[in-house]
Amino acid sequence: MLRRLRQGDSKAREQIYHAYCTRIFTMALRMTQSRSDAMDCTQDTFIKVFEQSHQFLGKSPFWAWVRRIALNTILDRLRVRQRDMQRMDSSSQSLAEYHVDPQPSVELTESRQSELLLAYQTLGPTARTVVWMHDVEGIPHQDIATQFNRSLSFSKTTLLRARQRMRESLESRLLQDGQSSHELMTEY
Repeated sequence: MLRRLRQGDSKAREQIYHAYCTRIFTMALRMTQSRSDAMDCTQDTFIKVFEQSHQFLGKSPFWAWVRRIALNTILDRLRVRQRDMQRMDSSSQSLAEYHVDPQPSVELTESRQSELLLAYQTLGPTARTVVWMHDVEGIPHQDIATQFNRSLSFSKTTLLRARQRMRESLESRLLQDGQSSHELMTEY
């Protein structure tokens, strides 16, 4: 299929698109928390995959290569959005406008999923991205640091602080119900 893709075969492109589009869109939606950004990132990812297919050397699984392109595309989108937001008045737009459908990858009750999602949404875009990359995608800290062009401690510290903020958010919500955030975060 890769050979056909490199030759410009539209059927090969279609098959690759259908094989990976849902995974890429879901990842982009979780990280950007915007359907339009997620759709743009998905489209941009496939454009890059199709244009750069000759660069795939086969040293890793094809999905890993596609995922790396998707992550880079999403991170670029988040960087642009962050720069744009810094230029704008704080009153004109906030990240609170962006919503994500609750579909965590761990098995939790519906109410716990909602609580965890609300806590996740309190994080800034960088923290959300690090949490997603490490906890959901399973990407090692060194690779996360490389993606952000930062040190290893950046990834570890960001993840630690993000989890703490999520715990604090969960604690404030769950104490009302007599539950412990530790129980939910342990499952998370």
